[in-house]
Amino acid sequence: MPNDPMPVYNGYADPLEVVDRIDLPYEERLATLQQWQADLARRDASQTHRATLAGAIQALETGAEIQGDEPAGAPEAGGYGVQQKD
Repeated sequence: MPNDPMPVYNGYADPLEVVDRIDLPYEERLATLQQWQADLARRDASQTHRATLAGAIQALETGAEIQGDEPAGAPEAGGYGVQQKD
């Protein structure tokens, strides 16, 4: 259904918005997508919406695997994480 927008979940209108939130930990993004997926199932949402969400989960998992989406992968001098003031 072309005029059937994805149901908004937790302020997100597109599952890829969650995937792109690199300021959030991987686990939090995955949990949000999985909860959204469960919400769609409860609502008996269209197969198109379910497939879109499954694709976003796969994109998140693939990206994490390829990019090593872990804080340990960030260089210490790069300004990542909590910074202490001098």
